[in-house]
Amino acid sequence: MRSIIVPQEHKGQGLARLLAETAFTYAIINNYYMYLTCVYLQKYYLATKTIELEERVVGPKHILEGPSSKALDPDIIYELPDPEEFDVFPENHKK
Repeated sequence: MRSIIVPQEHKGQGLARLLAETAFTYAIINNYYMYLTCVYLQKYYLATKTIELEERVVGPKHILEGPSSKALDPDIIYELPDPEEFDVFPENHKK
């Protein structure tokens, strides 16, 4: 998955999060594997990963070895962490 782009006039409305959630759900339901090159998707993955999602994401390597997050209640929106709070690059990794 290469990128999520939200037009400037729609930023801050949660559209990127909705697109990421929809894409991940679609991949799980349809048994697709994902290689996440989009930094936002990498951060969202680290913020919300589940066992089902971990089985579908195959790279890049630096996010597969990233910090784990506890399972969240998907029915409580306010409980979802902000993906921007997650660092997807290890300290010694060059961007």
